Amino acid sequence: MSSYARKVIAVKLTLDHFAGIEHAEIQLDGLTVIAGLNNTGKSTVGKALYSVFNALNGIQARLLRQRRDEIESQAANALRGYMGTVRSKRGRYPNVREVDAYIDHVMERYGEGQCGSEDPQRARYRSAVISELLSVADPDAGPEVPASAGEFVDRLFADIDEILDYPEEELVKTVLSDYFGDMFHNQIMPLNSGGIRNASVELVIKDKPIRISFTGDECDSVVRDVDIEHDALYIADPFVIDTLNRQFQPGQLDVVEQNLRNRLVDTVGHASDAGDGLGANMIRRNIAKDKLADVERILGGVIPGDIRSLADGYYLDSPRAGGSVRFENMSTGLKSFAVLKMLIERGKFGERDVLVLDEPEIHLHPEWQMKYAQVIVLLQKTFDLTVVVTTHSPYFLDAFDLYSRQYGTSGSASYYESSRDLESNAIVFEDVTGNIDAIYQTMAGPIDVLNALRDELEERDS
Repeated sequence: MSSYARKVIAVKLTLDHFAGIEHAEIQLDGLTVIAGLNNTGKSTVGKALYSVFNALNGIQARLLRQRRDEIESQAANALRGYMGTVRSKRGRYPNVREVDAYIDHVMERYGEGQCGSEDPQRARYRSAVISELLSVADPDAGPEVPASAGEFVDRLFADIDEILDYPEEELVKTVLSDYFGDMFHNQIMPLNSGGIRNASVELVIKDKPIRISFTGDECDSVVRDVDIEHDALYIADPFVIDTLNRQFQPGQLDVVEQNLRNRLVDTVGHASDAGDGLGANMIRRNIAKDKLADVERILGGVIPGDIRSLADGYYLDSPRAGGSVRFENMSTGLKSFAVLKMLIERGKFGERDVLVLDEPEIHLHPEWQMKYAQVIVLLQKTFDLTVVVTTHSPYFLDAFDLYSRQYGTSGSASYYESSRDLESNAIVFEDVTGNIDAIYQTMAGPIDVLNALRDELEERDS
């Protein structure tokens, strides 16, 4: 049994009646390891955390861009129709500068919180847009053109108002419904809900909550007392690395695969991909490199060589293999480490980010499980990450426990055992931090069964 000095809970995730979990409270202050039998809700915790972060990270800026995109699209479509009716001298795809200027103006007012107030400049912009429209209209289009221009501008401005006035919280609920729906394939409510139609996810960060409620599979309310400002990564399948050498249409990959793939193929951190020869993440990558000497040493022992992107795909220049190996031909264990290597080299880990690892040990020999756990503990310490790991492996669990103690992060490590009550079928999460022997006892069950069978066979054959 290990000795732990627990720090004050800074982040906590609570799930109620959510995707098969009746109730769970999970501390997320650094490294959180969840172990348990199959079908006991381990992955649900990581998926829920990932969904909250990725759905709400920078949500205000994202919605602002969305409003602008839809306004510009609405204006372009309307202008194409109008220019056709007045036989524009600029053709049906003109750049109406005064419309662009008005969009810039209203978006600036919206960003300053003035959208709901009277706009003293509206009349001036209306006159300017009408004047420009009339200047490009065919004079032989008819006497009704001036009147139609005014009507067109009024309709366009009204459409812009409608997009800007739509409540942000309704949009946030739609974003959450879509994101959680994609992550859980529209099965947020437990199948054995007993008629319960409400589920909730609560994330508390330094006593400030984000509460998300669902009716059926739709978000019906959200309380946001804190902004999400950090990225989240979810690593579940090392075979995602094989997708880097192929092209995909939107929707062919699920949301986790697509997001991770985007991070892996994003090379803006490399000097060769930047016009100034520096690279957008040059400083961040160098800082990370200075901090991650131990991590690079461990990775170099497992996956030596450089990763290169060539015209026909991605390769590992492997001295052990005697040449360049296509990603598809690498062992699955190497692919697991290659994902981490690429993310580190591309500077994709930032301070206080979230990393979710869903049973990463599946394809790893016990020795590599130890090394993988050591890398994750060092990454967590270096970047103060919030890490959630699910596992079935006693080697993996033990490695996290020991390396956390070795590197002085055990006070930020939490351990949970998930199980399913045989009578009620309810999923339960027990905090066993400081007593992870309880998890080992569960994991040792199959070994005890095999030992009993071995004794029985030896007795029979003797």
